Amino acid sequence: MIEQKSLITRISEYFVTHYRIAVLIFILILSIGSYAYTTLLPREGFPSISFPIASVNIAYFVDDAEKFNDEILTPIEDRLEDLPYVDGFSSSTDGNIGNLFIRFEQDITSEDGADKLDAEILDLQLPSNAQAIVTPINVDSVDNVSDILIALTSDPNNEDELLSTAEMLKQTLIDEEQISGVTLYSNQVERTDPQTGTKFISKENFYSIGYPADDGIRTEQAVLLGIETVDLSTTETSELVTSVIDKLKDDGVLDGYNIVYSGDLAATVKDQISVLESNFLSGMVAVVVVLVLLVSLRASIVGLLFIPTVLTGTFVVMEFLGATLNVISLFALVLALGLFVDDAIVVIEAIDRNKKEGIKGIKSVTQAIEDIGIADVMGTLTTVLVFAPMLFISGVLGEFIIELPRTIIISLLLSLLFALTLTPLATYYLIPTRKKKEKKNIISKIESILSIPSDAMYRLGEKVGNLTKKTLDSKLLSIIVLVLTVGLLGIGMQYGQKLFSERFNPFPEVDDAEQLSFTILFPEGTTVDEAGTRYDNLIEELPEDVTAEIERIDLFSANNRGVSGNIELTPMRDREITAVELATKANEASEGRELLDVTFRVIGAGPPPSDYPFLMQVYAEDTETLQQITDDITILLGDLDIDGEKVTDVVVSGLERLRKQDGRRFAEIQAKLTDPENTTLILNLQEEVKNEFDKGKLDQYGLDEDALGFDLGQQSDNLESFQSLGLIGIIAIAAMYILLVARFDSFSQPFLIIAVAVILALPGVFIGLWTTGNYMSFLAAIGMIGLIGIVVNNTIMLVDFANRFIGEGHTPKEAMSESIKRRFRPLVTTTITTFAGLLPLALNDPFWEPISFTIIFGLLTSTLLVIFAFPLVFVANEWLRGRKKMLFYGLGLLVLLVIIFV
Repeated sequence: MIEQKSLITRISEYFVTHYRIAVLIFILILSIGSYAYTTLLPREGFPSISFPIASVNIAYFVDDAEKFNDEILTPIEDRLEDLPYVDGFSSSTDGNIGNLFIRFEQDITSEDGADKLDAEILDLQLPSNAQAIVTPINVDSVDNVSDILIALTSDPNNEDELLSTAEMLKQTLIDEEQISGVTLYSNQVERTDPQTGTKFISKENFYSIGYPADDGIRTEQAVLLGIETVDLSTTETSELVTSVIDKLKDDGVLDGYNIVYSGDLAATVKDQISVLESNFLSGMVAVVVVLVLLVSLRASIVGLLFIPTVLTGTFVVMEFLGATLNVISLFALVLALGLFVDDAIVVIEAIDRNKKEGIKGIKSVTQAIEDIGIADVMGTLTTVLVFAPMLFISGVLGEFIIELPRTIIISLLLSLLFALTLTPLATYYLIPTRKKKEKKNIISKIESILSIPSDAMYRLGEKVGNLTKKTLDSKLLSIIVLVLTVGLLGIGMQYGQKLFSERFNPFPEVDDAEQLSFTILFPEGTTVDEAGTRYDNLIEELPEDVTAEIERIDLFSANNRGVSGNIELTPMRDREITAVELATKANEASEGRELLDVTFRVIGAGPPPSDYPFLMQVYAEDTETLQQITDDITILLGDLDIDGEKVTDVVVSGLERLRKQDGRRFAEIQAKLTDPENTTLILNLQEEVKNEFDKGKLDQYGLDEDALGFDLGQQSDNLESFQSLGLIGIIAIAAMYILLVARFDSFSQPFLIIAVAVILALPGVFIGLWTTGNYMSFLAAIGMIGLIGIVVNNTIMLVDFANRFIGEGHTPKEAMSESIKRRFRPLVTTTITTFAGLLPLALNDPFWEPISFTIIFGLLTSTLLVIFAFPLVFVANEWLRGRKKMLFYGLGLLVLLVIIFV
């Protein structure tokens, strides 16, 4: 009889004994959560990222860069330096046209910042013949302005009629209340001569849509409409625009015209969400199958009740917080499936064990919760503490990924709550107490057959526990286990070193996708007609195996200076060739063309890769000095050889066109590398340049120490976010350590629980990433942080049970042996469920592959080594504690710390 029940046990007991109110609560959660998921939560692709910037384009035809700078750029920059909401700015001019890009503080939107800038520039009273246009830049948009982009085409093509119909469509759309603006992009543009004020029509673009045809790709001239909306999600925007156009089609207004949703992300969003939902369902089925095989058929029914309840509860909280249902939050739920089901498995397994041992009535529940309740709470809280600091990751990537820790934390806390309320209730009524003589019927026979794997796992746990005791009693076996563990750790560290030196990139290019982007640059002097012809020829001559996988080509910008657009590919599941291979083939086919610079890239979820990833700035006030030092740096870069990797091309900008950063004139050096995705190589190149052009060398050019800058643009921000993960990891581990010290009343046991569990997971992480061809990336690091919470949960349970057995008079060896016996089945079951939940995503989605494989491989090696190697460390720790030789003990911990961090 339990004399004093804990609060956790009393809560579980209340829900079991008051099942009517409990059932009503859970039905209410399921109902509201289902409604939130199907109706209330807005659906988006990747989360919106706040990137408050604006551009200022200035026309001042003086044909003199220095005069343009003195009379236009410098007065504007002086004003910008005094504005508190401006975070930084850059400028450039060729003597007639000037451009400024302004970054605002995070609490200022692009639109508000642009409005304030417009007023400031007007107040400056620039020369009367200077025209300045301030434009907010929305990085979440299709073309920096629009939320959706549609193309209007017709066959046969009449340019005037096409433009007239587009004007009508524009007016119809802008009459909608939630559409705030519509921009028309056509090949004909009305211009005003700045000298005379005369208006004229100029052909400046060649917009078109490309379709697959029998003889390759067929292009049709198009007029584009960029549409801006107010407070609508991606799918809501698409639905609104589609409804307007469908009505016009029904009225016959658009007969003879084709509408192409070239910048509509809704279809992509729906597909991404559909894939994640499919992966989640696959993972859920796998989890249920594991429960059937390793616990019991009735336990799987409990799991089927538990998982939807946690999910719907999560949706309720997300709706309350104003969150959206997007790719990141859905992946978080896929990842959390393997985590939050652990709470249920631990409770189900404990109650099931008690019932199999013949414990009857409510005691089977209360005794189980007394046994595992506190440890379950501590395990969940430590996992939450791991993910909590991720809410504060810096930079754009931090803003991009914030939905992941938030969603996981919500689902974990709810899973703990439901594991201690719904799970005991369902398990109590669904899983019967084993009787000595049971009447056999069809259901019991099926359960007997299905229980064979579960009973086998139970017996295997007994054998592994006995093997643990035998190993701990034998010096030879202990040495063998220790040597094998150290050997595996050594191999893992070697792979880790290779990853950081050869495959380190915070955001590498994905292996496959369903879109390509492309850019084409034309030389100065190219006419619009010549540019259009060159573009058509390039597309027509793409390899057949590339055009066979193209569904549509959309142009977002097409003029005599260059072209940018996207290529919609056939779905990944329907083709054998990857998007990376298609981009490579397209680039190879474009090589050798005169007067063209062509680049095809894979569109991934992260920041786009650069062909010239090495980027540095040289600051000087005169062109001659800039020319001299950039020439010398270019020579140095061309001569460098770092572990066989070299610079293949160097481009210098800012010599012909005057460029400034925060008011300082500079030239920029970009370098193309033999391995453009290896960030370690880029960092090594920086060090080589810094070492060669030190203070003494810079003095020779008359330059200050800060004359060299190494701002890699988006890559610098990615590195900042990646480096912030180190601090986040330390904070998470420190928080877990404090929590576990409070629980175990010990300094050494929490240290072992965290340090040993994490170290034992690293070999699997490094070997897994290397063998699957992944990089040590931002997402892999996110996976490692999440992995910490999972593996520490395993060691917490082992130590908690071992301490209990030691308190009952068992030796540390006996206690750990019994702990392995009791924890083997749930430990293996939770590992397999996490594995099963993530494997479909790891195999089907290249973007999530790094984080999924990081957790899968790390968890596999950690589970294996926790079962066989952790007992040795635990017993050694208890031996040291028992001797109370604090100096020796402290020295041992110090040595262990040195080993860990070295």
